[in-house]
Amino acid sequence: SYPFKEENLISYYLKTLKNVPQYFGGSVIIDYYWDIDKGYAPYFEQNYDLYLIMADGTRYRFQGVATGNMEIIRKWNENKKQDLINKIKSELPSNFKDVEVRNEKKGIVIDLGEILFDYNSDKIRPDQMEKLILIGNIIKKYFPNYQVIVEGYTDDIGSEEYNLDLSKRRAYSVYLALINLGFVSPNLISYIGYGEKFPKVPNNSEENRKKNRRVQIVIVDY
Repeated sequence: SYPFKEENLISYYLKTLKNVPQYFGGSVIIDYYWDIDKGYAPYFEQNYDLYLIMADGTRYRFQGVATGNMEIIRKWNENKKQDLINKIKSELPSNFKDVEVRNEKKGIVIDLGEILFDYNSDKIRPDQMEKLILIGNIIKKYFPNYQVIVEGYTDDIGSEEYNLDLSKRRAYSVYLALINLGFVSPNLISYIGYGEKFPKVPNNSEENRKKNRRVQIVIVDY
């Protein structure tokens, strides 16, 4: 709190101080280091480049690096997570057999399956929009203020570089659809592609490869 009632903080300083910043600018780049096992980013590093122009024309520039650790401040208990999973499963139509909802360390995972896309495509199939709208409504209903991460995965056919790019593009398509359809705030959702890493099952048959070609929506449990 401040010991005054000025609505405009800058105008207050201009009235009371002789030499104050007339211009402030710069940039801050923050890198978050994600821990796959924990399901969140416990460490970050930021590089900043800031500059000030004072009322008397004096100029200052500040550059540096700051690092820090992040801790979970809110987390579901396991009973609450399981209750939510059971509710979601009860609302899934019987024809959505490829949708899987499960409990993981990083949160509640809604696996949309591979059927969202044609082979080698990142365009959501029109006949799959019903599924995405249903899942979007579930997210809006049960998780309106939680962080959401869209994850893309592929099988091991093709180069690792291509698979990583395809998984990112597919995750981005779902990410964009959830925002554009009004189910998730842009401030609460992100996306990432893992390519052929972290397969659900061994890539030793076509049936298994279908299971590994998937997009998952993670409701982060903190």
